[in-house]
Amino acid sequence: METLKKRIRLLLQTQSLPRCRAALRGIPEITIINTLFSFLYDPEELTKWRAVTLMGRITSALAGKNMEAARIVMRRLMWSLNEESGGIGWGAPEAMGEIMYHNRRLAVEYHKILISYVMPEANYIELEMLQRGVLWAIARLADKRPRLMGPAVPYLRPYMISGDPYLKAFAAWAAGALKSAGAAPVPDEIFRDRTELTVYIGDRIARRTVGEVARGSRAEF
Repeated sequence: METLKKRIRLLLQTQSLPRCRAALRGIPEITIINTLFSFLYDPEELTKWRAVTLMGRITSALAGKNMEAARIVMRRLMWSLNEESGGIGWGAPEAMGEIMYHNRRLAVEYHKILISYVMPEANYIELEMLQRGVLWAIARLADKRPRLMGPAVPYLRPYMISGDPYLKAFAAWAAGALKSAGAAPVPDEIFRDRTELTVYIGDRIARRTVGEVARGSRAEF
């Protein structure tokens, strides 16, 4: 297992996502997923984000063969965000969002859990750095599955006036994607915000302004 972990780390650090997937072909999906868990909180941004993306696609592939095994992956991610787990759950919201982005059946089953992390009356996550991951996941999923993410609409406004530029940008991105679900218009000042963020776009780490991120998929997301 340690040899596989080292191999996957090297692939994540040096190869594009298509090449990573090609290099891992033939290895059981669940084996790859179990290894990817350790990279969801990697301090190197590109390694972490490639792990998130690979987990989304590979878990979706797993669901096509064994839905219950894919559900266990989702439950492991959810458990990592539970205070009783003893951990913090770095990267878990992003991975949940990416899995649901690629698999509609899992999205139907688990989208309400993701939304509950921004609901003060439910499973609200207080840690700001984790909130970034939750908002990113909501926005990512809202781009593809706005009907499912509609219930998140009432909870986006406080983030759009947050002092954290990442929360502001991701909430605005989600609101823009959820116009059809009744989201209020994004304030113009957010689109004009030139504060720079470090974000993952197109298999690379890039710098984008709050305004660019707020435009969501129209800004290469």
